[in-house]
Amino acid sequence: MDYLRSLSSALTKGAGPLSNYDVGLEVESYNGQSIWKLFEGKSRNDSTLVSIFVMDQTRASREQNIMAQNAVKKMRSIRHPYLVKFLEVGESQGAIYLVVEHVEPLVNRLAALSKGSGRDPSTPSWIAWGLGHVAKALIFLHDQTKCVHGNIHPGSIFLSSSGEWLLGGLELLSSPAEPDALILKWGGIPPRSSAYAPPEVFQSGWKVVQEYPVHIADSYAFCLLAIEAFNGKLPSTLPNFAAGRIPAQLYPLLKRMIHPDVNKRLTVGELVCLGRQPGGFLATNMLCEVESLLEEFRIGNKDTKINILHQVLAKQEHLALVFVQYKVLPILIEAFRYQSGSRPDDIEFSTQQLLPVMLKIGQSMDSANWMRLLGEPIIGAFATQDRAMLHILLTHASLFSEHLSDSVVSTKFWPLLLKSFHSPLDPIRSAALDCVTLFLTKFNERILNNELLRELAKLQKDVRPALRLQTIKILSQLSHRLRASTKADVLVPAFGYSLRDTYDQIRLFGIAAFRDNADSFDGEVSAKSVIPALSPCLIDPNGEVRGMALEVLQLYLNKVTSFTETLSSVNTEIPTLIPDKSGVVEPQAQSTKSKATSKSAFSAFLSATAGNAATALTDWAMAQIEEDESLATQVTLGLQNESIHSPDTTEAQELSPPPAVPLHATRGMSLSDKKSKGEQVSQAILYAEEPKTIVTKLDDTKPIMPPAPPPSSLYNFTSNDFSTLAGASSNSGDSVSCPISTTSRKPPSTSTKPTPVEPTRAPSVSSSNKSSTQKASLAPVMTKEEKMAQLNKIREERRARIAQLKQSKS
Repeated sequence: MDYLRSLSSALTKGAGPLSNYDVGLEVESYNGQSIWKLFEGKSRNDSTLVSIFVMDQTRASREQNIMAQNAVKKMRSIRHPYLVKFLEVGESQGAIYLVVEHVEPLVNRLAALSKGSGRDPSTPSWIAWGLGHVAKALIFLHDQTKCVHGNIHPGSIFLSSSGEWLLGGLELLSSPAEPDALILKWGGIPPRSSAYAPPEVFQSGWKVVQEYPVHIADSYAFCLLAIEAFNGKLPSTLPNFAAGRIPAQLYPLLKRMIHPDVNKRLTVGELVCLGRQPGGFLATNMLCEVESLLEEFRIGNKDTKINILHQVLAKQEHLALVFVQYKVLPILIEAFRYQSGSRPDDIEFSTQQLLPVMLKIGQSMDSANWMRLLGEPIIGAFATQDRAMLHILLTHASLFSEHLSDSVVSTKFWPLLLKSFHSPLDPIRSAALDCVTLFLTKFNERILNNELLRELAKLQKDVRPALRLQTIKILSQLSHRLRASTKADVLVPAFGYSLRDTYDQIRLFGIAAFRDNADSFDGEVSAKSVIPALSPCLIDPNGEVRGMALEVLQLYLNKVTSFTETLSSVNTEIPTLIPDKSGVVEPQAQSTKSKATSKSAFSAFLSATAGNAATALTDWAMAQIEEDESLATQVTLGLQNESIHSPDTTEAQELSPPPAVPLHATRGMSLSDKKSKGEQVSQAILYAEEPKTIVTKLDDTKPIMPPAPPPSSLYNFTSNDFSTLAGASSNSGDSVSCPISTTSRKPPSTSTKPTPVEPTRAPSVSSSNKSSTQKASLAPVMTKEEKMAQLNKIREERRARIAQLKQSKS
């Protein structure tokens, strides 16, 4: 035993002859039923369960080794639906490993039934149905191979996953016509085989089998098998045994099979034929009837399949669950069509008839078998182009959500479900949202915090109110699965968006979402985001919304209050501005808690801001002066041109009214470091040459001379003047005007006629440079009040001059 366990351990690690299978635990209940030891196994490729028979040749007799090799040979060469299916064989360290489909020993099920476990009204039908399978396998062996099984007993019968009875134990299978047939030499060596031998074998040995038809020994053993299956044990007296739980139609037939006269015994073939007659045990067996219907279902047309399917469903309550799951369901899956290349009639039949039945049957299956049978067709059907099939899959997702693992949901199912959110049909989008709630716990972090949130954000703006309501519900359920950083960034805006919806129910669910997820937001987020989002609901037209909003707001106010109790109090005072000896203002903080680094940084900021402000104010003042003088010059030239060209005309065109907004009022005051146009003008004024004479366009009859520009001394400022101007403007709230000298311009004349303009001779370059340099050095320094007065007086002169020109023109 320890030897076999060591072999099992070695095979599990990938060693041994079975390169495709792993050996699992031993089925200890099977010990003593055969020359083999039975182990559970699993395929390394797809994890499919298998059964592995193992025999240690070093501890077995020569006869047992030969019988084991005979069983392997016969199973490999003979195939039948009701024989155990051979998969692979291997040898290692003196042991034979025979891999077959996954089976369960019948002795385990019969032991449970004898104790009353699993017995129900359908049990006799299931036993009779299984005996029919064994009988068909024996008929095949007798008629087609001319062989005697010679080892019929419960230890040689196995159950498939669908509950079908399968015949195994082929160690003695051989033809009596052969001189060295194993049945003749070693019949009776396998365990329990002698207990099921006919009386003539007890009297004359197994060689007597050559004298009778091949079915004699097997028919007698089959009868004993049937009696033990129904009643749980062999009868003490034969052939007059009690019926017990044996069906009435079968009991007389079994008595004929153990008749003392060999020539009068009923063969297995005859038993099946009598059982199929009207009123026979097979004809009245519901499982046999359904099995016949399923065979017709495979080859029938659409109408025939629909009729058969309705008959099977009508009998479903009387069928064993394993029969429905592993016998009916595989045939339905075989007929199921969902690929795009299938015929429309097949897709319609699969959608309307097969799919709901398949999902309902698969609901009660275990997850491993569900994935093995239904995993591929159901998950693959989500990629279908048929909207009706997709809608059924989404609405019935609760029937299979528990069978899908987390990895399958994230890698295979989610990409297909994602396409449903983009469907133009409202029912499909709604069903997709309902489907999401079933799989929230199975989505990985990437899906939850990225892809799903993006789709929910789109659906929250859907035109259908019901979909927006579903989205809020899902977001509320999703909160505990999100990262802490994502909650504040995503949930608060999402819940807040629902509070602005036009439907009262959606706003109520949005407020309820804030209430249910209060633990997801800390005090800071509550104060900065949640409370501002909820506050407008206090004046909502709906009273229920106002009441719930007030309740939830109070909850968050208490949360913020508790949060503020944990905070310390910090006082930050406004720094004082103290000018230094050079006139530069530097901040000096009064708080003793300020650090030197913060103080120096703040001082540098104020200094830079003051300098930028002075530059901006200077630009604005210079632009004002330039535009005012330009406007006055244009008006004067225009009036003079009109009077010269048409001196006798009494009807003159009116001057265009001044703009509603002064030209300089549109200038911005930028604090950027980039040199503006005004700053360029100010630099040109400070270092300008004496202005040149402006020569207007000559007329055909008489020249028109432009007015003399103001003396350059009016614009001679020093850098200190601009500093003073900037300082004054920063301390004053009034509008800023550029101060200039009042002595630079003569008062306007009181005459009604325009004052003649004296032409100015253009200065030379050398004299201009010399004059400008001398005047710039001798310009007096004026106070703020003097400069303001100068600027205002120039404005008054301009207005008076324009008025005088208008009056003389009229």
